[in-house]
Amino acid sequence: MGEDAAAPVMGGAEEDAPQEVYYRTRGLRCVRPYWYDLETHVKGRWVGRTLLDVFLKEFPHHSEAYYKTAIELGRILIDGWETSAEHKVQHNEKLTHSLHRHEYPVLDLPVKILAESDRFYAVDKPASIPVHPCGRYAQNTLVSILRNEQGMAGVLHPVHRLDKVTSGVLLFAKSPKDAEAVGQLLRKEESKNAPEADRKVIKEYVARVVGAFPKGKIVCEYAVCCTDAKRGTMRSIIPSEASQAVPEGDAELLAMSSKRQAPLKNVAAGHRPRSRPGP
Repeated sequence: MGEDAAAPVMGGAEEDAPQEVYYRTRGLRCVRPYWYDLETHVKGRWVGRTLLDVFLKEFPHHSEAYYKTAIELGRILIDGWETSAEHKVQHNEKLTHSLHRHEYPVLDLPVKILAESDRFYAVDKPASIPVHPCGRYAQNTLVSILRNEQGMAGVLHPVHRLDKVTSGVLLFAKSPKDAEAVGQLLRKEESKNAPEADRKVIKEYVARVVGAFPKGKIVCEYAVCCTDAKRGTMRSIIPSEASQAVPEGDAELLAMSSKRQAPLKNVAAGHRPRSRPGP
């Protein structure tokens, strides 16, 4: 299993990460690498295909060499047992992929609880931090940081969402009922078809710009892209510039991603693969 959000839903618990989750360097909040099990049961369309083929076609986030090495080292298992790359998967088998997880860093900015009532939290969300675990982020998310550093136990129910690159006030409800009630008000505010009388909540976005910005209402008709994923900086792309536009953060992110493609034998030698029990 890879870590892409578009892949089939798999189990795996963020609490498998070490207790000392974070370390800071050069203004970034980083997560100490940790072992993480991704699990799923065989889907109908996979039955009869080889284990290697399933991983290459269904989870194309690593190379063929990576998956062959992972199977040989016992880091990809069938029902908890070691197997071969040519094993043909069957109905109801459980696939487990143990991988050494290296999360992307985010800006080391404080996550502040601005207010708390008996039903809600108001949290100051910094830019560069996703709200929920997704893709390459599990511990470096707002929900996980609140649990790990603020001791906020239990289920947190976001009332609305803010993109990873957006900072601002985020509301969490302490119950799904309250989250849905206020969420409906926000959705009415955003709907162009909702009657004015139903719009009881106002949500505003403020952009910080470089230079002397003109006064009055300004309409940007060009596409807007992210130029630095960690810092959340954006710029508009004029059509004539589109082919030359390369986000500044891409090189580093691609370099970090390529490190994860190395065969598993090159990382975390202390991990012991699980073996088939003896007779």
